[in-house]
Amino acid sequence: TADHGMKPKHHADGSPSVIYVQDLMDEWLGEGQARVILPITDPYVVHH
Repeated sequence: TADHGMKPKHHADGSPSVIYVQDLMDEWLGEGQARVILPITDPYVVHH
């Protein structure tokens, strides 16, 4: 969900605030039980 700039996109130390969905799936279901595929077709993401 877009936050429209309402929250910082990094931690206080400058490292990016990122959630890796594959890591969550591996934790929830067990490693190798699911594969995350993100088919982004929106040209907006190309320049970000």
